[in-house]
Amino acid sequence: MKISFNLEGVTFYIVLLLGIFNSVFRYYLLDSPFFPIVYISQLLMVVVVCIHFVSFLNQVKVKRNFLALSIMLLLALIIGVIYTNTILQVFMGVYILIPLFYGFVMYPFFERILSYKHFYKIILIIGIAGVLLNLVFIFPWEGFNYEVYGKTIEGNRFWTSLGTRRLSGLGRSSYETAAYVLFLAIIYMLKKSKIQIIWILAGIAIYFTDTKGILMTYGIISLLVLLWNYISDSTKKTMLIAILFVNLALPLISWSFSIDDITSSNFLRSFEMRIERTWPEAYKLISESGNFITGRGIGGIGVPQNIFEPELSHPADNLFVYLIAIFGIGAFIVYAFLVRGVYNKQIRNTEVEKLFYILSVYVFAYGITTNVIELPVMSICLGLVFRYWMDNENYEIE
Repeated sequence: MKISFNLEGVTFYIVLLLGIFNSVFRYYLLDSPFFPIVYISQLLMVVVVCIHFVSFLNQVKVKRNFLALSIMLLLALIIGVIYTNTILQVFMGVYILIPLFYGFVMYPFFERILSYKHFYKIILIIGIAGVLLNLVFIFPWEGFNYEVYGKTIEGNRFWTSLGTRRLSGLGRSSYETAAYVLFLAIIYMLKKSKIQIIWILAGIAIYFTDTKGILMTYGIISLLVLLWNYISDSTKKTMLIAILFVNLALPLISWSFSIDDITSSNFLRSFEMRIERTWPEAYKLISESGNFITGRGIGGIGVPQNIFEPELSHPADNLFVYLIAIFGIGAFIVYAFLVRGVYNKQIRNTEVEKLFYILSVYVFAYGITTNVIELPVMSICLGLVFRYWMDNENYEIE
């Protein structure tokens, strides 16, 4: 099998390589002239997005939906300038969204890009091995930071949960490593059409990253794969719509009711903290430093805040919370598009459609407890599945 050396494919391979080896590259290239390599995947994604933008506008079939989204993005840019401290914060917000745009425009090429299965298997094994070795060794890059133009950048996140190290292996953080490992495991497993030892090892690696949301998603996908042929299309649609509903409903419930001490389980403590504190604080951020009609605009939540308005910094920790902070009531429009797309689209028992369904579960299930837009591989998948469910044509390779 030959690797597909188109720009879209090469960019995706580099995204995955830099994702798995993120901390390794940052740590060892930091004081060298080669350090810009760590940003090359983002640059290539910008190039791909720019190349395809005009042709996409000419080709896309459901123009009214995408015109509405384009208007929402333009308004979010303007609102971001109004509510954030500096236009640089808005630019940082756009920078964060580049993988999402890239996933959206590379959608027609995705199956072709996945054809080189050995590449995905090799870096999956490396990602798993990195986490398992991290059980025994403390890597030199754990917890290191560096500065860019006077701003402190986290090269690797070293943290613990109830006194236990959250392992990141060769990646930049435990949850980022877990996200890459699960994505690669999904690609490997679907190519094999069954659960194998590598899938089990991937689950073990995810367990040691202590990323509970990814572990939950891994469990859901495992059940889906085992039961796929026994579940009706209507049940699959209902399940995905239910995940989207939970994604949206949990933050709204936490904003409407005071909820305390829902569990005594240490395993669920981080989820409890989101309901009790994190999501209500997001409500306060949006209502006091923006509004729920327009949101705070692009750059108004997440990583851009860490750099430009740390006193208001908020992680979102939910896909809907992130979207409502950026788009305001436009977030409900996005979810409405998705629900309508899932309801209307036929889920056939083909490898490609099974892949897009599983990737949808991958993104939206973890999006219940995490801001997936700031995880590059998940943001790319979000762009892919969003276009898949909104496109009223069957998936075809261009």
